[in-house]
Amino acid sequence: MEVLITHEKHGDYYYDISTPKKADKVYLYLVNKREKLGYYDGIEEKEQIRLVKALGGDAKSAKLFLQMRNGAEYESIEYDDVIEVE
Repeated sequence: MEVLITHEKHGDYYYDISTPKKADKVYLYLVNKREKLGYYDGIEEKEQIRLVKALGGDAKSAKLFLQMRNGAEYESIEYDDVIEVE
C-alpha cells in the first residue's frame, strides 16, 4: 500500500494513497488544511494560480501544488510503501 508522509510542525502524518480516489482526497485535504492554517500567505503568483485551482477541487492541481511547496517549512512530503500482510 502506498502512503504519503507529511512532516509537519507537530509530527509526521501518514496518509493512505493506495487508490487514485484516496490520493485525490488526501491532496485536496492537505491543501485545504494548510491554507486554513495560513501556510500560503504571501506565496508567489505562479503558486497562487495552482492554489486557486486546488482549492476549487482540482485534485491534480492540489498534488502539483503540494509538490511545488515540498521542502518549505512544515510542508515536506514523501512517498513510501507499507507492507500489508494478509
